[in-house]
Formats: sequence, C-alpha cells, structure tokens
Amino acid sequence: MKLSSDITSHAGFKYLTDVLNGDIPACKYTKWACQRQLDDLYHAHERGYVFSTEMADYFLDTVRTYKHYKGSFAGKFFEPTPSQIFFFWCLFGWLKAIDGTRRFTEVYKEVARKYGKSFEAACVGTYMFEADGESGAECYTVATKLSQARIIHENVKAIIKMTPELNDKARILRDNISISSTFSKFEPLGRDSDTEDGLNPHYASVDEYHAHKTDGMYQVLDSAFGARTQPLMYVITTAGVNPSGPCYQQREYCTNILNPDIDVFNDSLLCIIYTLDEKEDPFNENVWEKANPNIKYIPTTINKLRTMAKKAKEKPSDFINFKTKHLNIWCSSASPWLDMQQWYACSGEFDEQSLINKKCYSALDLATVNDLAALVHVFPPEQESISSQKQKFRKEIVKEIKNQHPEIKERNFPIFLNDYEDEIEIALRGKEYIHPDPYYIIPHSFVPVGNIRERAKKHGVNYNIWMDDPFCHFHATPSMVTDFDFIEYQIEKDNARYDIQEIAYDPYNAAQLILRLQEKDFTCVKMVQNWSTMSPPSKDFEMLVLLGLIAHNNNPVLNWCAQNVVVHRGPSGNYKPDKEKSSEKIDLIIALIMALDRAIKNESEHKLITEGFLRI
Repeated sequence: MKLSSDITSHAGFKYLTDVLNGDIPACKYTKWACQRQLDDLYHAHERGYVFSTEMADYFLDTVRTYKHYKGSFAGKFFEPTPSQIFFFWCLFGWLKAIDGTRRFTEVYKEVARKYGKSFEAACVGTYMFEADGESGAECYTVATKLSQARIIHENVKAIIKMTPELNDKARILRDNISISSTFSKFEPLGRDSDTEDGLNPHYASVDEYHAHKTDGMYQVLDSAFGARTQPLMYVITTAGVNPSGPCYQQREYCTNILNPDIDVFNDSLLCIIYTLDEKEDPFNENVWEKANPNIKYIPTTINKLRTMAKKAKEKPSDFINFKTKHLNIWCSSASPWLDMQQWYACSGEFDEQSLINKKCYSALDLATVNDLAALVHVFPPEQESISSQKQKFRKEIVKEIKNQHPEIKERNFPIFLNDYEDEIEIALRGKEYIHPDPYYIIPHSFVPVGNIRERAKKHGVNYNIWMDDPFCHFHATPSMVTDFDFIEYQIEKDNARYDIQEIAYDPYNAAQLILRLQEKDFTCVKMVQNWSTMSPPSKDFEMLVLLGLIAHNNNPVLNWCAQNVVVHRGPSGNYKPDKEKSSEKIDLIIALIMALDRAIKNESEHKLITEGFLRI
C-alpha cells in the first residue's frame, strides 16, 4: 500500500520520519509512538479506520486562530510546534470508517514542564467546546483541587476573550463559560467541587494526573462519557514520585500499548511519552529535548534549565524535582532531602551559656505518645537575617513578574504565580546576601523509658547511648508513654534560662499540655502541618543550611533526624517533611522548622512595625 501525497507531505509525517531517522532527539517511547502511527497508516484500515488529513488540518487551522495571552508570546496567534502538529495530526486525523466519528476518545500525554501543557490543553478544550459540532457540549478542566483546575480554565477564558467571533457568542463568568446557541458549557472541576453527579462530558482535560492519589475523578468522568458519540479525555501531565498511584499505572499501560514487542492493543487511546532513555546523563544538555520537544521554540527555557541543573547538582531534593518536573523521569519519593555534608558543616559549636536571657522561639512536636517527642528552641540572629533579606528580594521578583504580565487580574495572580515558584526560588538563591550570625538551635528529645532499650535492641537506634549523655538533651520520661508533665517542666526550666517568646505546636496530641502552658502565660501558636504552613519555612530552613547559617552544636539526635528526612513534594513546587515516607523519626527537624517559622514571622512583623509599614 502506497501512502497518499497529502499524508507524506504533511508536517506531521515529517516529524514522524525525523524522529525515526534520528534527526530529532527522542526517547524510545516517542519513537514507539511514531512507529505506531506509521504502522497504522499502512494497516489501520484493516481494523475499520480511515485517516483524514483534511480533518486534522481543520483542527490545526482552527487553533491557529487562537492567541496567546501571556509571556513573550502574548498577542500572537498560536502556531503549533512540530511535535504538537504530529500529535494533533494523529488525534484528529483518525476516524472510524463506519460513521466518521473520531477513533481516539482518550489521550495520555506525558511531557516536561515549560512545554506549554496548560495552553495546549486549553486550545484543545476551546475547540471541543465551540468548533466540534457537538450540541450541548459539556467541557471540564479537572484537577485535584478546584483552584488548580481553574488554571487551564483561565487559559480557555483568555483564548475566547481574544477571539472576537468567540467572545461575541460566549458568556463568561468566573467558573462558567456558556454558549446559549448550542447549549454548551465549560467549567473547572476539582475533587473539592460541590458535586460530580449528573455529568455528561464531551471533553475533560485532566491536569497533572501524577498528583491524583486515586483514580476516583478519572473513573467518574470515564463512566459519564457513555452518552457522547466522540468524547475526549485529555490527560496531560509531568512525571511524579508515586509509582503506586493511578497515573503511573496508566503510564505502564500506555508503554505496553506503544511497545511493538508486547501484544496490548487499544485503538481508542492515543499516548506519547517524552522523557530520557535509561542511564542517560540528566545533566547532558543534548538529551533535554527528549523530555521537552518544545525546548528550542521557547527562548527562555534552556537558560532556566541550566540554572535548575546547577541547583540540582547541589541538593538531593532539587535533583528529584529536576528529574521529575523538567526531565519527566519518574522517581520514588523515598529520596533524601538534606545534603548531610552541608548539614555537618553547620555544626557551629557554641556554648549554651552564651544564650542565657536571649530571645528564642520554640516548637513542640508531640505526634507520638510512645516514642520520640520533640521540643526545639531557635535563637534568631540580632542582625538582619537572611530570611528578612530574602523576603525583600522576593517582593522585587514578584513585582517584576507582575509587571511582565499585566493581563493577569489581581485576584488570579496568586494562582498564576504558582507556576513560577521554582524560578523564584532559584532567583532568590542567586542573590547577594549579607550574612548575619546563624540561628542557634537547642533541641530536646523525650522518649518513654520503657521504650528505649527495646528500640535500641530491635532497630539499632542509639537511644540507650544518647540517654546517658547530657550533651544530647535526650530525656527518658518515667512511663510507658510520653510524659507531658516532664515536657512541661522542661519548658518552664528553659524559660528560666532563656526568653521564650512563643511556642509553636502541632495540635495533634497537644491539647492538654498547651492549655496548661497558656494558663502559665506562655504564648502558644497552632501550626497545622499542611502545605501552606510548612512549605515556606521548609524552604527557608533548607536555604539556611546551604548558607551555613544553622548552628546545631552537632547534636547527635538532631543529626539522626536530619539524615532520615524525606520531603513530600506537592503542587507548584511546595514541599514539606513527610513522616510516613521518611526512614525513621524526624520529629526534631519538624519542630525546628516550626520554631524557625515563628522566629522569621516575628522578625518580619517587628521590622514592619519599626519601618512604619504595618497595616491593620
């Protein structure tokens, strides 16, 4: 069978042949996707499918009338890159011979950040909403949270507003776009939305599927597609750190479909994966295009990647983020956070007597009642701290980003800014800081005496050694469970030596102790250990370790906790210590981060007051 000239002369076919001939760098999965398309062009008619370049071009011509609305491309018409042309050519070109409806009803596309995933999904969604000829089309952007789902939805709204013929016929509200003439609607949908009942979707884009802990949303949508003749589930994601989650399971299924040596077929699922091949050097710039085929079409991407690569070489946690987000390589979340050489360089031995009467901020982590409980005192520097300087630099960077994107409304800017958190963190690390004294750390650990010998014997933990060394501040409490009276007495004793300003606490297991402390006029501040609370001080702590501005006196219990810490990475570059994923106890590090948070926030508030900037 000879292929027609309208196929072989198409830009999609050129991309296919360039990949297979090695003219475009591509991993084996991308090559398999191209080979699948080539094989189908020769043989899919035997299974009841026809390929229509005309239909593919109708889609491409339509989306070329949509405009970018932010960044360096703002105001310019969308021009798909070669990899996008190939993918759209496949997606919209294949039809069922029996009725002319689309062959593919599901997409799985995995590609690195800064590829333009959100705008691409918005372009496909806008087409499905207004140009696909579907009456009463229900279209959704889907994510783990409604706020995340709004990101692509905002892209759709911007495309419609910048396309006059669409803007004239569409009605746009915050979480709803509608076209009355076709009874169609477009809405964001998250797990925290009010309802998932009664859905009849024609299109759904699932954003960052790797962040979904279960396939609940996916299954709800998939089961609701039955009433449509040619619906489309559009999953577009980066890699993640949960190989047991639904996204990785879908990925494994897709690789089996693509693998020419495995007999797994699904003619309704179009999949492509952009990543590095096994054992390739992640710091070799020549292979980065495999993970992001748009890298050479977005001018700022390569320089950002170089900066991130440099950062990733320095820190284990950033290396994991670099691999997953920017090279699209799946990793296990059980990866160390702190570089222990840098941690030990912060030993900063000091005489605790020198801190008598000094101001400090304290924190309690009482998460366990039969093992390690933590009390940590943090003494801030008397000079302007790194954290204060960092906040000033951050305001400057955020202001610059805001000036570059005047099209973003004020209420939407915090969500928009989420996409820039990695870049902001990199920029902050490159600033020139005036180094003050370090933050001095005094940690206390409390373990029921009945548990010490057992833990030392069964798990090889040095509880028995630390218990006998006063320098360790390791306290054996006289019971089978954590004795909170003992901890309360230690706080009172330390307050007689130091000037405790506040005590931060995780509310779990802490109610009675905190009540007693408040009755004794201690200022206690609740800190729930979620993303918004723990991610900022975790980043501050990590930066201070890198700069050598944490002095921990080489406390062996704190050292042990530091080497155990694994961080859980969440949306928009957030991360925080994860007790479940960490190899052993990390309570002292969590308490340290909480106390550091209070020290930084009080320092910032004091500075605002003294400079006359505090607003009520």
